[in-house]
Amino acid sequence: MKNLYELTSDYIQLYEMLEAGAETPEDEAAILAAIEETGANLADKADAYARIIKNLSAEAEALKAEEKRLSSRRKVCENGVERLKANMLLTMQTLGAEKLKTSIGTWAVQKNPWSCDVTDVSKVPARFLIEQPPTVDKKAILAAFKETGEVFDGVDIRQSEGVRFR
Repeated sequence: MKNLYELTSDYIQLYEMLEAGAETPEDEAAILAAIEETGANLADKADAYARIIKNLSAEAEALKAEEKRLSSRRKVCENGVERLKANMLLTMQTLGAEKLKTSIGTWAVQKNPWSCDVTDVSKVPARFLIEQPPTVDKKAILAAFKETGEVFDGVDIRQSEGVRFR
């Protein structure tokens, strides 16, 4: 069985034969037979591709579902760790205990690094502001193009093609 690349090459040869035309009835019969053989091979190959694509898509969906399940489970574990640490911190602070030795390790209350939360950017001195480069709203440009058909300098509007199987 030929691969897709070979079938494409066969179709190009058929196209060239058709462009040249059939000089005799035998030439015409040969062209028609080649078309039928290549078409059947392409249909078989397309069916195989469709089956493979469906199997891979189903596997990808199953993996995506498993990722979600594992991510959810991971978050439950992480939240449990944070909740237990918060309870231990509260207990140690309430009792005024800086350190607590156990048979498997030592608990210690420690200071975390300083952090900064900005509540009103307009009140922050200019020396602490970082200049940001302008960001282009591509969705707005596409919406304007669809509405008016206008294309701006410095913008390339294009539409690619893809293949779908249903």
